[in-house]
Amino acid sequence: MVSERRTLLDLVEVIGGGTPSRSEPLYWGGDIPWATVKDLSGLVIRDTAERITREGLENSAANVVPAGAIVLATRIAPGRAALAKFDLAINQDLKGLVPRDGVDAAYLLHFIRASALRIARMGAGSTVKGITLESLARVRILLPDLAEQRRTAAMLDKADGIQRKRRESVRLVDELVRSAYVSIVGAGNSNYRHWPEMEIADLAERRDGSIRTGPFGSALRHGEFTNQGEVAVLGIDNVVENCFRWTERRFISRERYEKHFKRYTVRAGDVLVTIMGTTGKSAVAPEDLPVAISTKHLAVISLDQEHVRPEFLSHAIHGDPRVWAQIGAANRGAIMAGLNLGIIKRLRIRLPPVVHQARFERVVERVRHLRAGIVSARQTDEHLFRALAQGSFVVDMQ
Repeated sequence: MVSERRTLLDLVEVIGGGTPSRSEPLYWGGDIPWATVKDLSGLVIRDTAERITREGLENSAANVVPAGAIVLATRIAPGRAALAKFDLAINQDLKGLVPRDGVDAAYLLHFIRASALRIARMGAGSTVKGITLESLARVRILLPDLAEQRRTAAMLDKADGIQRKRRESVRLVDELVRSAYVSIVGAGNSNYRHWPEMEIADLAERRDGSIRTGPFGSALRHGEFTNQGEVAVLGIDNVVENCFRWTERRFISRERYEKHFKRYTVRAGDVLVTIMGTTGKSAVAPEDLPVAISTKHLAVISLDQEHVRPEFLSHAIHGDPRVWAQIGAANRGAIMAGLNLGIIKRLRIRLPPVVHQARFERVVERVRHLRAGIVSARQTDEHLFRALAQGSFVVDMQ
């Protein structure tokens, strides 16, 4: 096998891009695919969200990238790249890289994706980091002969395919929960219209503070958190996937908790709802939750669990389109969409019999175990793929 060290810029012809004027209708809606960073979602560009006309192409800086070329994001998401399966135009945040003779496009694509972080760190720009032609000229790769390039690319294609199947499996199990919600406790149940419609305020425990948020203002500052301690502090990151996750660990002392924050305690089975940032995400506090409080970014709902199961209410909040329609109506005219305790308390849901709620809860628990196994396998696959990709290239950054 013969290898030679070349710069990335030596291996390709570079094509720039641009955007036709948005104020000229004749430039848009034509038959020429026009790609942006949003279209670089996988190894291959299979379609584009927008299309332009021949007039739009000729009256802008947009250029056509031929099928088989690599489309590289140089701004916005620098380092993201995909292979063009058809001729397409690109905008100014992208570059088309047309491989020269002796260079396999799939091999070069895998190299770019494996080196994306390092290449992006070399980018320049006062406000948005980007990849420049200068940085591409500083990346040197030991290029094997064409047969070896193709063998390596085929191996990495198979590894990437395994990852895509894992991601699809996660999507399917999530869809299974959504389908179970509709059929067991949602509008797909034949008795749905006969169930009483109730406000969330009526489903909470009959005590003060059963629907609450964490401390506001200067009462609890981020700088007071510690990495270790006796009382955990829960925030948006624990709920953002609509399933409770331990991410960043934050703590306060037991003394501070007992003196100032005990009324903000989160208990196992409480429903957590994000009301700032990524609003409307929801999860259930787990059975093994240690002593914990919430921040001001979460609403906490303690339920009358004899009549309302936490998993049912959590999924109703984040997954029922009828609930989201109410949230949208409550925010109509607002500058920024959000939630507050008043909106949450007034949300109305159809309350199925507890036996149906419990059945749905059992489905969620089984699917959660299945999903956890798939996610764990996916993470292992991703680590192995990165190691395989990085080990497949000899590269230096000048």
